Amino acid sequence: YVLIATLFCLGSATAQDLNEYMQNQLNQTEAAMQQYYAQMNQLDQQIKQSENQVVDRAMNDPRCRQMYQQYVNQGMPNGQLTFPQFAYFYAATRGFSQEGIAHYNQTTRDINAKDSAAVRNYQNYVNNLWQQTNQYRSDVYNRQQHDVGDLMTGSTTYTNPQTGETMYMPYTVQAGQTFTDYYGRTYTMDANGNYQMVNLNGYTYQMNPTWNR
Repeated sequence: YVLIATLFCLGSATAQDLNEYMQNQLNQTEAAMQQYYAQMNQLDQQIKQSENQVVDRAMNDPRCRQMYQQYVNQGMPNGQLTFPQFAYFYAATRGFSQEGIAHYNQTTRDINAKDSAAVRNYQNYVNNLWQQTNQYRSDVYNRQQHDVGDLMTGSTTYTNPQTGETMYMPYTVQAGQTFTDYYGRTYTMDANGNYQMVNLNGYTYQMNPTWNR
């Protein structure tokens, strides 16, 4: 019964780890998207304000008013533009000059290219997120199978006093024998039946069993 209960707890802990990982990823993505939308909204407002100022100046330009009247008298070719719309294109193309029209067309192409690149970057981000998620799932599954194998061979739970990490380690080894976990870390059983581990800084600490053997 103890083994079955431990296996059940292991599965629950693994599922909890995966759920927490996914939730953290979703929270980070949502926060990043909210920040992005806030920045875009602020930029849109600044652009609209600048456009309104440019259009107002163009509408007060006598040459722009004269060209619009000619446009109306010619039957509004190339679509029916209102005076504010006409004034916008008048300003954007520098008075409908050849250089201004070329510059406007190039700017439009640049903006479309940047928009396409932004969409591709977002798609790549989503794909990378799914790849990371699948890799994490694979790692969780492999770790679970490793821990289940330890349980079937006589293991119990030990706690890392520095990190609080709980892991399954065999309690049947003799003093002086070692145990290597899934991540390649090595633990040595001492004469009192406790595991000792040397961390990256060279300090030795004891892995504490979570229940009596």
